[in-house]
Amino acid sequence: MRKKLLIVVITLALTLGAVLPVVSALANIEADPYEVKLWAAKEHLAGIIEVWNDATELHVTYTTLDGWMLAETHLAVAQSVTGIPQVNGNPVPGQFTWKTEHDPAVFSYEYVINLEDAGLAAGDTLSVAAHAVVILGDWEETAWAANCPPFSFHGSNWAWYFRYTVEERGTPG
Repeated sequence: MRKKLLIVVITLALTLGAVLPVVSALANIEADPYEVKLWAAKEHLAGIIEVWNDATELHVTYTTLDGWMLAETHLAVAQSVTGIPQVNGNPVPGQFTWKTEHDPAVFSYEYVINLEDAGLAAGDTLSVAAHAVVILGDWEETAWAANCPPFSFHGSNWAWYFRYTVEERGTPG
Protein backbone atom coordinates (compact mmCIF):
# COMPACT_ATOMS: atom_id res chain seq x y z
CA MET A 1 0.00 0.00 0.00
CA ARG A 2 2.78 2.43 0.93
CA LYS A 3 4.64 1.64 -2.27
CA LYS A 4 1.54 2.42 -4.41
CA LEU A 5 0.99 5.68 -2.52
CA LEU A 6 4.64 6.63 -3.03
CA ILE A 7 4.35 5.94 -6.77
CA VAL A 8 1.20 8.09 -6.99
CA VAL A 9 2.89 10.95 -5.11
CA ILE A 10 6.02 10.78 -7.28
CA THR A 11 3.93 10.65 -10.48
CA LEU A 12 1.87 13.64 -9.33
CA ALA A 13 5.00 15.61 -8.44
CA LEU A 14 6.59 14.89 -11.81
CA THR A 15 3.39 15.82 -13.64
CA LEU A 16 3.03 19.10 -11.76
CA GLY A 17 6.73 19.81 -12.26
CA ALA A 18 6.25 19.52 -16.00
CA VAL A 19 3.00 21.52 -16.14
CA LEU A 20 3.63 24.41 -13.72
CA PRO A 21 6.56 25.99 -15.64
CA VAL A 22 4.37 26.10 -18.77
CA VAL A 23 1.53 27.77 -16.87
CA SER A 24 3.95 30.28 -15.36
CA ALA A 25 5.49 31.03 -18.76
CA LEU A 26 2.05 31.88 -20.12
CA ALA A 27 1.03 34.20 -17.26
CA ASN A 28 0.42 37.90 -17.85
CA ILE A 29 0.10 37.68 -21.61
CA GLU A 30 -2.51 39.46 -23.68
CA ALA A 31 -4.90 36.49 -23.46
CA ASP A 32 -4.39 36.19 -19.67
CA PRO A 33 -3.31 39.57 -18.27
CA TYR A 34 -2.63 40.52 -14.66
CA GLU A 35 -5.83 42.15 -13.36
CA VAL A 36 -6.17 44.90 -10.77
CA LYS A 37 -9.43 46.50 -9.62
CA LEU A 38 -10.10 50.21 -10.20
CA TRP A 39 -11.81 51.70 -7.15
CA ALA A 40 -13.77 54.98 -7.23
CA ALA A 41 -13.99 56.83 -3.91
CA LYS A 42 -12.19 53.89 -2.24
CA GLU A 43 -15.22 51.62 -2.25
CA HIS A 44 -16.99 51.56 -5.62
CA LEU A 45 -15.68 49.08 -8.17
CA ALA A 46 -15.49 51.21 -11.30
CA GLY A 47 -13.33 49.05 -13.52
CA ILE A 48 -10.42 46.73 -14.11
CA ILE A 49 -6.82 47.47 -15.06
CA GLU A 50 -5.20 44.76 -17.17
CA VAL A 51 -1.40 44.58 -17.37
CA TRP A 52 0.77 42.38 -19.53
CA ASN A 53 4.01 42.57 -21.44
CA ASP A 54 5.60 41.11 -24.52
CA ALA A 55 9.34 41.22 -25.31
CA THR A 56 9.37 44.97 -26.05
CA GLU A 57 6.26 46.62 -24.58
CA LEU A 58 4.28 46.93 -21.38
CA HIS A 59 0.51 47.17 -21.92
CA VAL A 60 -1.79 48.78 -19.34
CA THR A 61 -5.50 48.86 -20.19
CA TYR A 62 -8.18 50.66 -18.19
CA THR A 63 -11.69 49.23 -18.70
CA THR A 64 -14.72 50.49 -16.80
CA LEU A 65 -17.67 48.48 -15.49
CA ASP A 66 -21.35 49.05 -14.73
CA GLY A 67 -21.78 52.33 -16.62
CA TRP A 68 -18.69 54.11 -15.30
CA MET A 69 -16.67 56.03 -17.90
CA LEU A 70 -13.12 57.39 -18.03
CA ALA A 71 -12.83 61.19 -18.21
CA GLU A 72 -9.07 61.20 -17.50
CA THR A 73 -6.39 58.56 -17.05
CA HIS A 74 -2.97 58.98 -15.45
CA LEU A 75 -0.28 56.31 -15.27
CA ALA A 76 3.10 56.18 -13.54
CA VAL A 77 5.40 53.18 -13.79
CA ALA A 78 8.64 53.07 -11.81
CA GLN A 79 11.12 50.59 -10.39
CA SER A 80 10.15 51.73 -6.87
CA VAL A 81 7.35 53.77 -5.35
CA THR A 82 9.80 56.67 -4.84
CA GLY A 83 10.01 56.98 -8.64
CA ILE A 84 6.34 57.97 -8.82
CA PRO A 85 5.87 61.79 -8.74
CA GLN A 86 4.81 62.81 -5.21
CA VAL A 87 4.55 65.81 -2.92
CA ASN A 88 4.66 65.09 0.81
CA GLY A 89 3.99 61.41 0.13
CA ASN A 90 0.93 62.11 -2.03
CA PRO A 91 1.09 61.12 -5.70
CA VAL A 92 0.57 63.91 -8.23
CA PRO A 93 -1.31 62.38 -11.20
CA GLY A 94 -0.88 65.50 -13.33
CA GLN A 95 2.88 64.88 -13.22
CA PHE A 96 2.64 61.21 -14.25
CA THR A 97 4.48 60.33 -17.45
CA TRP A 98 1.42 58.97 -19.24
CA LYS A 99 -1.84 60.92 -19.03
CA THR A 100 -4.84 61.51 -21.25
CA GLU A 101 -8.01 63.59 -21.05
CA HIS A 102 -10.89 61.74 -22.69
CA ASP A 103 -13.43 64.10 -24.24
CA PRO A 104 -15.83 62.54 -24.79
CA ALA A 105 -15.41 60.03 -21.96
CA VAL A 106 -14.53 56.45 -22.92
CA PHE A 107 -15.12 52.97 -21.52
CA SER A 108 -11.60 51.69 -22.20
CA TYR A 109 -8.12 53.07 -22.85
CA GLU A 110 -4.72 51.42 -23.32
CA TYR A 111 -1.23 52.73 -22.69
CA VAL A 112 1.58 50.96 -24.54
CA ILE A 113 5.01 51.63 -23.05
CA ASN A 114 8.26 50.71 -24.78
CA LEU A 115 10.24 48.82 -22.14
CA GLU A 116 13.67 49.90 -23.36
CA ASP A 117 12.69 53.58 -23.69
CA ALA A 118 11.31 53.50 -20.13
CA GLY A 119 14.48 51.85 -18.79
CA LEU A 120 12.62 48.66 -17.86
CA ALA A 121 13.60 45.05 -18.37
CA ALA A 122 12.44 41.51 -17.73
CA GLY A 123 12.61 40.69 -14.04
CA ASP A 124 11.97 44.27 -12.87
CA THR A 125 9.27 44.52 -10.22
CA LEU A 126 7.46 47.76 -10.91
CA SER A 127 5.38 50.08 -8.77
CA VAL A 128 2.40 51.11 -10.87
CA ALA A 129 0.10 54.02 -10.01
CA ALA A 130 -3.00 53.86 -12.21
CA HIS A 131 -5.30 56.82 -11.52
CA ALA A 132 -8.48 57.90 -13.28
CA VAL A 133 -11.21 60.45 -13.08
CA VAL A 134 -14.36 58.41 -13.61
CA ILE A 135 -17.94 59.46 -14.15
CA LEU A 136 -21.25 57.72 -13.62
CA GLY A 137 -24.07 59.90 -14.88
CA ASP A 138 -23.51 63.29 -13.19
CA TRP A 139 -21.23 61.84 -10.51
CA GLU A 140 -17.48 62.46 -10.99
CA GLU A 141 -14.99 60.70 -8.75
CA THR A 142 -11.29 59.94 -8.46
CA ALA A 143 -10.24 56.30 -8.79
CA TRP A 144 -7.08 54.32 -8.05
CA ALA A 145 -6.15 50.78 -9.00
CA ALA A 146 -5.30 48.30 -6.26
CA ASN A 147 -5.76 44.76 -5.12
CA CYS A 148 -6.45 43.78 -1.52
CA PRO A 149 -4.74 44.70 0.59
CA PRO A 150 -3.74 47.83 -1.32
CA PHE A 151 -0.31 49.39 -1.28
CA SER A 152 -0.82 52.94 0.02
CA PHE A 153 1.26 56.05 -0.49
CA HIS A 154 2.55 57.66 2.70
CA GLY A 155 0.78 61.02 2.34
CA SER A 156 -2.51 62.15 3.82
CA ASN A 157 -4.60 61.60 0.66
CA TRP A 158 -6.00 58.20 -0.19
CA ALA A 159 -4.07 56.87 -3.14
CA TRP A 160 -2.97 53.38 -4.05
CA TYR A 161 -0.51 51.60 -6.28
CA PHE A 162 0.21 48.00 -7.19
CA ARG A 163 3.20 45.94 -8.22
CA TYR A 164 3.85 44.12 -11.46
CA THR A 165 6.88 42.05 -12.48
CA VAL A 166 7.98 42.36 -16.11
CA GLU A 167 8.18 38.84 -17.44
CA GLU A 168 10.76 37.39 -19.82
CA ARG A 169 9.29 36.97 -23.29
CA GLY A 170 12.29 36.02 -25.43
CA THR A 171 13.90 38.23 -28.02
CA PRO A 172 11.79 40.55 -30.16
CA GLY A 173 11.26 40.07 -33.83
